[in-house]
Amino acid sequence: MIFAEHAKLSSENVLLKSQIVNLEKIDSICTHADSIRREQIFEYEKVVQQKDKQIKKVKKWSSFKDYVIGGLSILAICLLL
Repeated sequence: MIFAEHAKLSSENVLLKSQIVNLEKIDSICTHADSIRREQIFEYEKVVQQKDKQIKKVKKWSSFKDYVIGGLSILAICLLL
């Protein structure tokens, strides 16, 4: 009885060791994938910051253009009167 139980536990031990090896491989793959995703997120954040700067420049130019058009309109009205 003891020998049968020992054989059963020995075979389970081998299976558990192979399962540990497989889980370590999966962990390594996931770690690699996470590092790639982290790099992609960093690159996307840089692109978002660049686009935000471009939007701010366009908004600034747009408001400046509105002021110039308004000033020229007032000047034209004053010259016509």
